[in-house]
Amino acid sequence: MVIVAKDIKFAPTAPTVPAGASVTLTLDNQDATVSHDIEVFDAAGNVVAQTEIAVGPNTRSVTFTLAAGRYPFRCTVHPREMTGVLTSQ
Repeated sequence: MVIVAKDIKFAPTAPTVPAGASVTLTLDNQDATVSHDIEVFDAAGNVVAQTEIAVGPNTRSVTFTLAAGRYPFRCTVHPREMTGVLTSQ
């Protein structure tokens, strides 16, 4: 699954992945000279996956497995502007 970071926004902001399957999340940072990462966390606020912060343009990937549920995500560099929710079902 690819999430694009462009113009200080994520797209898509509400992706769905299969529960219990290994997921490779790739952050495609298309913002030249701007740093982004992606952090996925559970309802309790525990980080379940995170890419490194890196200056664009670049890609970074992380592989993880999620139980069924909703998992908010954000860019730790731009936590107010860049958010979304990953659904695992």
